[in-house]
Amino acid sequence: MSSQTNKNQEMPAIMPCRMMRGHTDRVHGVLHLPEGRHIITCSWDGPLRLWDLEGNAQIVEDWRDDRAKNARVYSMALSPNGTMLASGSQDGKVRLWDIDTRKVIEKWTGHTNHVLSVCWSGDGKRVLSGSSDGTARILDAKSGKTVLNIKTGHERVYAVIYSPNQTKIATGGDKEDAVKIWDAKTGKLLTTLKHDNIVLSLAWDIKQKEALGPVRQPLVSFVWVRFVLKRTDVEVKRMLPRVSHTVTHVDNQ
Repeated sequence: MSSQTNKNQEMPAIMPCRMMRGHTDRVHGVLHLPEGRHIITCSWDGPLRLWDLEGNAQIVEDWRDDRAKNARVYSMALSPNGTMLASGSQDGKVRLWDIDTRKVIEKWTGHTNHVLSVCWSGDGKRVLSGSSDGTARILDAKSGKTVLNIKTGHERVYAVIYSPNQTKIATGGDKEDAVKIWDAKTGKLLTTLKHDNIVLSLAWDIKQKEALGPVRQPLVSFVWVRFVLKRTDVEVKRMLPRVSHTVTHVDNQ
């Protein structure tokens, strides 16, 4: 017990190295652009914002879809080639943004409630979305057509992710507090991994390029965690020597 206590006491406190303010409602997503200097954030206040990590400030104007000024943005994901961004919104639409022009180039419908999570396939040909309508949809990135619609059994699908080899997808949500693994082509349920609370986020081990069996690829899930920071702040922490920045979503609800 004493040795464990000493180890805990020796761990240095992790303090923010950046704090950017500007959103007027809770921040729901953060992602890095490939060049490493900029991040994009999405929020309940509607627009996306581009930030300069070195200058500690927002650059250029808010990214807006003029036809959905007040639609909350719950999630976003960068395409594998870094040229496009998919976002999920309160109005049930998945929007495709051009990174260079910062404009909406496509709007995809199909969900009947908020789109809470989005993810790209590794080859950039598909976009996976999860919604408060309890479904997960696989969309063709060129046409926007629904390739597969899965009724997950979750009341709300808070997290979706493709496996590295693109043969499976995972969903996480509430009601059935679990991670569910599905066949990405047929939509067949392969396994259910139970949790004690709502599953909000998922990560798949990128080193596992090939399937090891029906569902043996390492998968990490994250459940509800409470933060004490202001919900409108974006906090950047320097965590590990080999990771330039780790950004946390903040929410005090």
